[in-house]
Amino acid sequence: MLTPPRTVVRREGGIYALERALQRRGFRIVAGADEAGRGACAGPLVAAAAVLPEGRRGEVDELTDSKLLTPAARERVYAEVVARALAYAVVVIPAAEVDARGLHVCNLAAMRRALAALTTRPDYILTDGFGVDGLGVPGLAVWKGDQVAACVAAASVLAKVTRDRIMVELHERYPEYGFDEHKGYVTPEHSAALRSHGPCLEHRFSYVNVASASGRDSRPPRARRPVAQLIPQGVPSAWRWLRGRGCRCQWGRCGHGRRSAMSAEDLEKYETEMELQLYREYRDIVRQFSYVVETERRFYLANQVDLHVRNSDGEVYFEVEMHDAWVWDMYRPARFVKNVRVMTFKDVNVEELEKPDISLPAESGFGG
Repeated sequence: MLTPPRTVVRREGGIYALERALQRRGFRIVAGADEAGRGACAGPLVAAAAVLPEGRRGEVDELTDSKLLTPAARERVYAEVVARALAYAVVVIPAAEVDARGLHVCNLAAMRRALAALTTRPDYILTDGFGVDGLGVPGLAVWKGDQVAACVAAASVLAKVTRDRIMVELHERYPEYGFDEHKGYVTPEHSAALRSHGPCLEHRFSYVNVASASGRDSRPPRARRPVAQLIPQGVPSAWRWLRGRGCRCQWGRCGHGRRSAMSAEDLEKYETEMELQLYREYRDIVRQFSYVVETERRFYLANQVDLHVRNSDGEVYFEVEMHDAWVWDMYRPARFVKNVRVMTFKDVNVEELEKPDISLPAESGFGG
């Protein structure tokens, strides 16, 4: 009698352990998806999906997260993935679409398009960081998936190499920015070029540094989402209450209504409802992080938090540093930030979240 596989796959089991466990339980074709260019302020967002064969035929030398490989190693792995993969697909989202729709929306849409474009229908989907719905296939979002799942790592390499090649081509059109070196990411050289030449059409104007260099608002009109859209129907909205009293500020930040009529109780109620709604919208990503940090007006999700207590002329304040964090507040949709530094005289609440090992679906969920 065969012993059923355990339902927990530990990260130290190697980059092929998760897929093999899924395959033993009936999911023979496992697809991985990842993106490249999320943190860049220029160039496209590129997503890829890949399906590797079972067993040794699917083992690729040097395969790991593309960011951990040298450019030469990435090219070698890219060629081997293309040669070995049962199916793969790459999707390119231009900078203008990132500006118009927002980074997170484009991130999910790109991975969804790449998975949908696979010529082999997967039995199961693994994605890096964020779950992708709407494909009619069960899946699992894995934190740092490109380091623990081979198919996700393969997709990571496909996306990264494709994007790097695009940036080299863009360098020929815009040599003044040095896209062939920094690939559109923020570096001192790239920042200096932005200051000297201003942004080009391949820059993302929704990014603060690009908007600052161009003199534009960092949120293009098409990318903006009024706060009213974040509030559930039927919930009393201080935003709608303000608009009904003649405030013409789209984001409700001008304070016209607040100064004239909005009570502290109304404002507190509005803030509470906004916090609840934002949490409902983004609760699916909470489990990908280790800490939630709450300041006076914002919430942060991060895996690394450094909290310091400072003293300035007898006044004590908090300094919080986070990396690769999600931040959300009452006024804007959640967004990803590479580095965050918060200084506040108000209380800061840091809560450690439970982060279990990767759990596979129950036995009854297979074979459907």
